[in-house]
Amino acid sequence: MYALERPPGKRRPAFKVLLALLDEVLVVSVIIVGALMLGLMDMLPLPLTAAVIGIALGAMALLAYRVATSTPLDYAYVPIGERAVVVDPLGPMGVVVVRGEYWRAVCMGCTAGRGETVIVVGIDGNTLYVKKV
Repeated sequence: MYALERPPGKRRPAFKVLLALLDEVLVVSVIIVGALMLGLMDMLPLPLTAAVIGIALGAMALLAYRVATSTPLDYAYVPIGERAVVVDPLGPMGVVVVRGEYWRAVCMGCTAGRGETVIVVGIDGNTLYVKKV
């Protein structure tokens, strides 16, 4: 029974962003080659085609930049010390609600009926450990 905590996040490695961007460039390239083979590019003027491709690649580069500069998400909120309301009677295992989220819970050395209030004292995976108030 422990609270899961993630160490302060580091930025994602640049090579992962580069691979993601190259993947998108490959997809766009396959679409362009397919359109050329079907003769669809002949229907559009070359400057318009170049502008559309440039805008698409620019948007992908912007998304890759945002991914590279964003911080990774932390683990889900861990409600240690919060009050919870019993939804499914704890005898000793049941379900509680903490801040509107439903959690599987185990009552430590006690039982609790529906509607009773308990306090979260620990967590293991997706199971909360609670005690009566």
